[in-house]
Amino acid sequence: FPDTSKIIIPTEVYDFVRFGTRLELAAMDTYYGDRMEVIKGTLDEQPEDAVNYLYITDMHYPYGPYYLLEALQNQVKLIVKTANEDDSIDFVCIGGDSINGNQSKSENLKLLNAIFTPLLDCNKPVIIIQGNHDDSGWQSTFDMSQMFSHKDWRDNIINKYVNRTLEDGTVIQVVNNSADDNSEYYYYDLENKKTRLIILDSIDYDMEYDENGTVTGLEILDASKPESSIERYKTGYTYWGYSKEQLKWLADEALGNLPEGYDVVFLSHMGIDNTTSGADFLGEELRGIIGAYQNKTEYVNNDFNINVDYTGEQGRIRSFQFGHTHYERKYYDSDIDLAQINTG
Repeated sequence: FPDTSKIIIPTEVYDFVRFGTRLELAAMDTYYGDRMEVIKGTLDEQPEDAVNYLYITDMHYPYGPYYLLEALQNQVKLIVKTANEDDSIDFVCIGGDSINGNQSKSENLKLLNAIFTPLLDCNKPVIIIQGNHDDSGWQSTFDMSQMFSHKDWRDNIINKYVNRTLEDGTVIQVVNNSADDNSEYYYYDLENKKTRLIILDSIDYDMEYDENGTVTGLEILDASKPESSIERYKTGYTYWGYSKEQLKWLADEALGNLPEGYDVVFLSHMGIDNTTSGADFLGEELRGIIGAYQNKTEYVNNDFNINVDYTGEQGRIRSFQFGHTHYERKYYDSDIDLAQINTG
């Protein structure tokens, strides 16, 4: 997309959702009917092979723009209703930071379930990304046992709201790292659009956890900090970036086994690196892999045990969608020939 105008972000959708959530539930159907024709008109202008999706991010309940849970649930219900009633919409994506994450693990899980439960009525695939606030590590008194482990996230979020069977019988099953079933990065193929959705984990730090999913150990980021300080460890509070394991998976598996004739859409909470959204760690290496794929060259990184050759690949990475910054922006980077969409 050298011309970023080809990426359509209808302002009608933003207005529709923003103001619709302020209404009483009884008034939503009337409001929905009045606005849906405008939205459908915009979508109908797109070619048949266009990938259309609804991306909602950075809700930060209860400290974001939605202080009433009912208002936030209304927004999610409206997203689901829109997706269900428009055949041109291919999937729904929750882009991360759905909660503020400063309560106990059990309370944060209750909040996530309250927000996400309407998604179970969605008749389209649902993608959920963990944001830097969603790991439950933002407590005033830090306790790593109150954080979500990778197992917690997979068991309680991915396996409930993402991996499921739709009303029409379609089975949604995302593909994780072959070496780690609990990876919070994964991909899903939209077969009818020949598009692979690659979901990145932009707070990908190592942790240890027991068979119940309780976090028992975290990587040390700053050993000078006391054990009671969150700043001592890699968490969503302190570590924004990718892991060597994720980048190897991306290079070898997610991009390396792309089916013939497929293109790619990236979905993440943060952007590629700190030039767009603050993903500081290993963003340069991520950019290198993306650039190699787009430019059909080799990428070698001996430190990461990556050696891939994309010279014969035909697919294209069409866009990179992310949130985190609370802004609505579009970018185009010529060095990697990639359009990036930032949603607030």
